[in-house]
Amino acid sequence: MSTTTVDDVAGGYPGLARQMGTYPGLNMFKRFAELNARNLLYMQAELLHLQQRLFVITSLDHNSPDGTEQAYENRAKTFLESETAESNEQWNVVVKVRGKLSVYNAALLQQAQLLKLPAARGQDLGLLNEWLHHPGKGGSFLEDVEAMPWDSDHIKDLVALSQGPEFDSFTKMLAGKFVPWIMEKFYTKLQKLVGFETTAVLDVKDEWLVPWRDR
Repeated sequence: MSTTTVDDVAGGYPGLARQMGTYPGLNMFKRFAELNARNLLYMQAELLHLQQRLFVITSLDHNSPDGTEQAYENRAKTFLESETAESNEQWNVVVKVRGKLSVYNAALLQQAQLLKLPAARGQDLGLLNEWLHHPGKGGSFLEDVEAMPWDSDHIKDLVALSQGPEFDSFTKMLAGKFVPWIMEKFYTKLQKLVGFETTAVLDVKDEWLVPWRDR
């Protein structure tokens, strides 16, 4: 009984991952710019309410007849030592703010880095979609929302982790039509001349040119 390994799976997510691993230019993913922004907005709002609460408590402690609570604003040692007191609401809010700020700041920096990533290019997205919809390759395995990231209507939210050179229209025509046509026309003769054993009509060495239909 033969055992199928992941390397034998040509399509689906394993196949797509293999293509992305082989051709860096196909590494395009959603930035989730709107979702990340919404997350930041909610965290910001939460911190604003905590900040307001802290200001109110600070004011109450300042006007408190209790000398210890009044000392919080001038004596860090007194304030820090008060952490053991369950009734110290000001300290409890500070601790809560500390945790929320850490998460918020990390998300803020991540969003800043995401926004600096280069946008995906139409030519690379076209190659990826050609593989995705090729009957013998991706076979249009993506359905519903899972197909959304690489839909041309959503290209504005795609980021490219790696990009090759930008080809002009003439180069694209040669790579996509003329060269494959020449190779197909003289394929049999080339086999006899140099002993080709590959079944590919065109074996493109440049990792940025991936003519799926001819591979």
